[in-house]
Amino acid sequence: MRKRRCRALFALGQSPHADTGRDDERPDSPDGAVPGDRAGRDRAGRDHRGRHPADPAHAGAGPGAIQPLGEWAHRQAAAAGRERASVTLFQMPQALATPVLHDHGWHIVRRHSRLIIDVNGKRPSPPQLRAGTEIRIAACDDDRRRLHAVLEEALSGHWNHHRRAFEEFWADQRQRDGHDPSLWWIAEVEGTPAAVLVARSQPDRGWIAWLGTEQRYRGRGLAHCLLLTAFAELKARGHHMVGVDVDSANATNATGVYEAAGMRALGQADQWQRDITVSGGSVEPLRVR
Repeated sequence: MRKRRCRALFALGQSPHADTGRDDERPDSPDGAVPGDRAGRDRAGRDHRGRHPADPAHAGAGPGAIQPLGEWAHRQAAAAGRERASVTLFQMPQALATPVLHDHGWHIVRRHSRLIIDVNGKRPSPPQLRAGTEIRIAACDDDRRRLHAVLEEALSGHWNHHRRAFEEFWADQRQRDGHDPSLWWIAEVEGTPAAVLVARSQPDRGWIAWLGTEQRYRGRGLAHCLLLTAFAELKARGHHMVGVDVDSANATNATGVYEAAGMRALGQADQWQRDITVSGGSVEPLRVR
């Protein structure tokens, strides 16, 4: 039960923008539970991201776990050779470490929700697409470039969105667990790309990585149809569960779009941020009382 609960907590704490890998570190407590971890990467020179998805009821979720998390973030900034850096941390709401984070200059900038769906269950029927509307796979390089252009337009103006060239976007996606271009779809209206979806087939689940509709095409049910298309394909590939992370304050009611497609909320994670200064090759220690 403890291991299962910890796995669920870590699943919630993971961000779509924080990869595990060589930087992954996970401190264990004496009873074998996992009080927290830190994992992340430099996001194109913009910031560093980590997570602290500890069990809020576990003693290890408190100040002792935040100390190495803070030191890790400082080391990452120093290694990047920058004088200043913004550090992002994901943590479960109401964790014991919350007062410590406030005391050391961290603040909550956003809350994210994890939604899931059992694709073996009953799903809503897709809406009737208007004449001239087609959903197809982004099968070639030109298609993937069109998909990227739609996604950039759809996300323009959204909180913390940084516009990227296609080459950077493509290189980033290729590194992601479960990357598979045959799970990239475009919804076209009269031959014009209008909405797009990027899914991933990860070992333990299907995943909705990106979903966006250009503003002029919203309200037509395109995102809904793309989601149901992805669910059906991921189910055909043997997946039972599909998940997505959503900005809870998204101005386009993204949460409602996913819920209308049959997804339900699993839980939430807070996104904390802190600016740090690195000088003279050394880093300011994070002192925890």
